[in-house]
Amino acid sequence: MRKENLKIENLNRHELRGIESDINEYHASEQVLIRMKEYLGQVLDMTVDGFLVLNGKGDIIFTNNSYCKMSGYTSDELKRMAINDLEAFEGHSEIRLRMGHVKDNARELFEMRHRRKEGGVYNVEISLSYIRDLDIFISYCRDITDRKKADDILKHAERSLRESEEKARAILNSSPAAIVLLDRDGIVLDCNNRFPALFKMTREEIIGTCIWDRFSSREKDYRRIQIEHIFYTGESCILEDKRGDAWYEFRLEPAIRGVQDEVNAVLLEVLNINDRKQAEEERTRLEIQLQHAQRMDSIGRLAGGVAHDFNNMLSVIMGNAELAINTINHDEPIYERLSDIKEAAERSADLTRQLLAFARKQAIMPRVIDLNATIESMLKLLRRIIGEDIKLMWKPGNCICAINMDPSQLDQILANLCINARDAIKGVGNVTIETHAATFDKSCFSGNFRIMPGEYVMLEVGDDGCGMDQDTLKKIFEPFFTTKEPGKGTGLGLATVYGIVKQNEGYITVHSKQGEGTVFKIYLPRYQGDLEKVQTGQIRESRGCGKETILLVDDDAGILKSISKTLGNLGYQVLTSSKPSEAICLIKTCGAPVNLLITDVIMPEMNGYSLAKDLLAINPNIRSLFMSGYSDDVIDPACVLGKDINLIRKPFTTSELAFKVRDILKVN
Repeated sequence: MRKENLKIENLNRHELRGIESDINEYHASEQVLIRMKEYLGQVLDMTVDGFLVLNGKGDIIFTNNSYCKMSGYTSDELKRMAINDLEAFEGHSEIRLRMGHVKDNARELFEMRHRRKEGGVYNVEISLSYIRDLDIFISYCRDITDRKKADDILKHAERSLRESEEKARAILNSSPAAIVLLDRDGIVLDCNNRFPALFKMTREEIIGTCIWDRFSSREKDYRRIQIEHIFYTGESCILEDKRGDAWYEFRLEPAIRGVQDEVNAVLLEVLNINDRKQAEEERTRLEIQLQHAQRMDSIGRLAGGVAHDFNNMLSVIMGNAELAINTINHDEPIYERLSDIKEAAERSADLTRQLLAFARKQAIMPRVIDLNATIESMLKLLRRIIGEDIKLMWKPGNCICAINMDPSQLDQILANLCINARDAIKGVGNVTIETHAATFDKSCFSGNFRIMPGEYVMLEVGDDGCGMDQDTLKKIFEPFFTTKEPGKGTGLGLATVYGIVKQNEGYITVHSKQGEGTVFKIYLPRYQGDLEKVQTGQIRESRGCGKETILLVDDDAGILKSISKTLGNLGYQVLTSSKPSEAICLIKTCGAPVNLLITDVIMPEMNGYSLAKDLLAINPNIRSLFMSGYSDDVIDPACVLGKDINLIRKPFTTSELAFKVRDILKVN
């Protein structure tokens, strides 16, 4: 250690005293501090963050190389600046405000923007501390420009993702299907708004629950399907409380795949298809109706194809049988055989008539009748049909039951229904016939019963017989369908009833249950015109003869012969012709006036209706009677004859022909 000696001499005879001191240790400490300062500066220069030391006024008194590189200023330049000179924001000094806070809180961390020497701006994160003893501020500055850019990109991505999620959520919520995301165990991970509504729950309540627990055993198989098959589309019916059953369509597909393409989550889509199911049921119902209509049309074409010739042959058989019966005594052996021939021909005629009625191809002569009075006139016959063991109860309605209908069609309806009731009872029982007035509006449309709004007359025929099961009920109106033993029924009875009801723009329903009987309800349009024209439909039992001249035209020689003989036996003068052209010549050349034309409807040269018009032009006083086994829509496209047209259906009996001819020729 170095020592220094101070020598004090007497100057001008004055005495001086001095102190000798060793300062080698002081110089050593000073060197250590200098070296530590150098090391500290090197350490600060090695840090990535900028380092500033500020005095109490905010002047920069020290900086490291990192901040110099960051700002572009040299250390000397920075030492001539105050900290607020570096702020990019023009206005109040953010850093000076922070310095005031730091004096109380010791330290603050904040972000701000600094200006580079070349004019650029960058973001810095500042950690500001205050050393009270030295009255200085220590500022660590970190360039966070890249981080801010990354944060901005991340925020933009997050915002875009959030917007995409919101759009996806809006799209999912607007979907008519209920959509749910499930894991492999069927746990609900997420869903749209429609899915919780299926089970009357909130979204929060259903998230995290197992969806398969809310379905029946059949739907639980979807859990296996979603794991094994992944893609699946199916339909199922779910009970919806008091609202009944609802049909849903299920669709499963993979949503999230993991390692080795293993499915970790699936998307389940549930769509209410009630409307589609109803449309399918309606289409099926219409297809069944179309098939039924096609069958009816086929039967009609078949019946129409054979009815004309078949009825012509039956007319010859019945006519000749009646002529032969009228010429022999009842006690002769041949009488019974001829009666059997006539009866068989009549049954054959009834069968053909039923075919035509079912196919709605039978020409009808409707007139206004009182339903109650017409039924009362048939009760005696109906009681004979059902037999003595069955009680027939008649309950007419109090209202006026007026309808516009051919009385013979009403006879067919009641006869067929009563025969069916008799066969269903098989012993002692009851058959009830009732009539009522009925009015329907649009609110009456329900299930399969669809009826046009309006006023109707209801005819109800019920029995307490064995009843029918549902499979039988579906087929009862089909032609040739019968539950009876072979030879006991043709299967056309109810088909005929159905055809007649539809031809008269009516509706028919049937209610039946095994062991509880059957009830048929027929709704016929109520007549809205003048009720004074209502007739009972009763047939006058009077047989008339005459001396008038009749022109008979038919292309069948057998019919010409038998009908001519029958009319001759009734006292009429008969002219015959097998061709319409010959009939016109007869009218022109005949000296005696012709009072009545009896003509077949279907003939080779022209139809009977056209022939009648031509003859009427020659003889305005001639009247016409048309014979037809099948009108083929010649007289009227709807097979409905007007009041000025007279028709007799082939085959007919002598009595029917006599009544008809006399009614036409009678003096008004």
